[in-house]
Amino acid sequence: SLAQEWKKALTSRVLHPGAQTHQIIDVYVTAIKVLREMDPNSGELLQVVTRPVREYLRGRKDTVRCIVTSLTDEENGGDLYEELKRQDAKPLEEAQLDE
Repeated sequence: SLAQEWKKALTSRVLHPGAQTHQIIDVYVTAIKVLREMDPNSGELLQVVTRPVREYLRGRKDTVRCIVTSLTDEENGGDLYEELKRQDAKPLEEAQLDE
């Protein structure tokens, strides 16, 4: 299926030891934005494609530090800081984060 192909492409390009955690997080945030636009109702596409990235980030020791930095650092924060500043940002549903 298309979702499986995207998952495979995302996994092979991002999930390797040479990738820096902040880069993986940036790609993950971008993927969430794109997939939410493509499948705004069910979220199934988002779940299938991003699950490996979410699981991989849970295993990296610096993930929490990178997320906190991305949320709070105005100069180097990146996508998460910009999303936090936005007034019209859409919250992720709890169901999408579980599993």
